[in-house]
Amino acid sequence: MRFLLKILFAPILAVLAVVTWFFVFVVSLSSGILCIPAAILGFFGLFIIFVDSVSYGAGLLVIAFLISPYGLPMLATWLLAKLHVLRYETRDYLTLAFYAALCAAMIALKKFF
Repeated sequence: MRFLLKILFAPILAVLAVVTWFFVFVVSLSSGILCIPAAILGFFGLFIIFVDSVSYGAGLLVIAFLISPYGLPMLATWLLAKLHVLRYETRDYLTLAFYAALCAAMIALKKFF
């Protein structure tokens, strides 16, 4: 039964691995690219706060924070970490269940010999 589950979940785990690593690539690429516009918007927001309007400057600072590596990319990284945990927990559950059944069978066989 466990071996059947292992065979059944193998393609799902493979697809989950490929999707996870693709999203890791996308998040790291976007985080690297968006840090420059975040810095520009941050400096421009500070300039607008001192020169023109506090509300517009604060809005620009919020947008700069959201596209900075500590904003939305950090949230995406956290979600990717949860996806990694789901993949590894599923794999470990299936592997441990298989090895536990194998050990139980070996212990049962030892009783006969």
